[in-house]
Amino acid sequence: MTQGNRKLAARITECGFSQAELARQINAEIELLTGKPGNVTDADIRRWLRGGTRWPQDRIRLCLEKVLDARAEDLGFVPRKKRLAPSGGRSRAPTRPPHRRRRYSPGPRRSVHT
Repeated sequence: MTQGNRKLAARITECGFSQAELARQINAEIELLTGKPGNVTDADIRRWLRGGTRWPQDRIRLCLEKVLDARAEDLGFVPRKKRLAPSGGRSRAPTRPPHRRRRYSPGPRRSVHT
């Protein structure tokens, strides 16, 4: 496992979970959280272990943290970076020429340009 998530692998081993059992536990927590069964599989766990997922979806990540009793960052996941707008944090809409919109009057087929 050269590029994989070693921290996650170590924690799974430490807790004594198989990949399938970890997926079942996460799904049970998702159901408690959302009221709907989760759909995490052992293939998802393998993808995480390979490093194919840098930051799991919120509900999955929260349940994973609960099951493994560790923060996602401590499990080797990397939070997504928030994009900042180049103008000091304020985003501006691109300037566009004004549109000519038609406003229809209730009369016989007349339109007025504004």
